[in-house]
Amino acid sequence: MGAMDTLAQLSDFNKLVPILVFLLPGLLTMGVIEVMVISRRRDVFDKVVLAFVLTFLNLCLFSISRRLLETYFRVSFDHVNFYTSKNLALLISGAIGIGLLWSFEATNEWVMEGFRLLKFTTRTHKPSTWRETFVANRGSWIVVHLKDKRRIYGNPLHYSDGPRERTVNLDPAFWLTDKEDGSVDMSQPANLLLDDNIQIEFIEFVKPQPREKKRVWWRR
Repeated sequence: MGAMDTLAQLSDFNKLVPILVFLLPGLLTMGVIEVMVISRRRDVFDKVVLAFVLTFLNLCLFSISRRLLETYFRVSFDHVNFYTSKNLALLISGAIGIGLLWSFEATNEWVMEGFRLLKFTTRTHKPSTWRETFVANRGSWIVVHLKDKRRIYGNPLHYSDGPRERTVNLDPAFWLTDKEDGSVDMSQPANLLLDDNIQIEFIEFVKPQPREKKRVWWRR
């Protein structure tokens, strides 16, 4: 009975192999996207559905690319045995290409911006409002207001993906000290890493001011 059970398990596994091979292009594309893009967390079901969608796109691109290469560049492909070097190279190249294009769109949102302008949606690809706000204000400097009423002005060089971590790296950064004329001396810049332990109250986005060699003035 033990040997029969083992054979039955192997038979079931062999039935799963074609499905796993079928999903490999989609899984490869997902791997590229996961490396290149910071996205919302997906559960197992969402990942499987996305793998099927990406696999369908990969197979469509593979069929179109192979037909074009055969028609216009006289490149021959084996239509009987799929697992040949040319077929696999074309499939893998397409999977990586789709992953890179998907990542480019998720980062820059050119297509999504068009849908928002046409009033089809108001959503973005960003995983959180925290990151979405920083990306939308790219190029702006920030004033970090702490709970002890101190303020820090600087360029947000790096920032966390979501509000839970609440981490911002400012470079350059300046501790703001109010003066009678409403200006702040920023002659001594620093590189500061602010995390949740510093107790950030809120963050204000402002336009960066041009820096002079010795002193820069920032007006509230």
